[in-house]
Amino acid sequence: MMERVLQNLVVNAVAYTPPGGRIRVGLVREGGELVFRIENDGVPLDEEFLIWINGGGDKPARSAIGLAIVRKILALHGFGFKVEVGGGVNVFSFRMPLYER
Repeated sequence: MMERVLQNLVVNAVAYTPPGGRIRVGLVREGGELVFRIENDGVPLDEEFLIWINGGGDKPARSAIGLAIVRKILALHGFGFKVEVGGGVNVFSFRMPLYER
């Protein structure tokens, strides 16, 4: 399921980034967590969708199915999903615990 999350986020970034735009993908370790982040230049998500995807409000009539799937899978795993918009950049991120052997 996590493979599907990553696939949906990358496909979404590619689809909504204009020619010549940038897509940045990162994975960092912060304490006992891994933080995945993908940023893309492009059209900002609308406010109603942003509120819903970040865990508030009602599901908009028109929503991006890929991001809705990402949100659901991450929720089933108990991982937080956050979307931020600003300065012509959309930032999608989630955190998951780091399990050490």
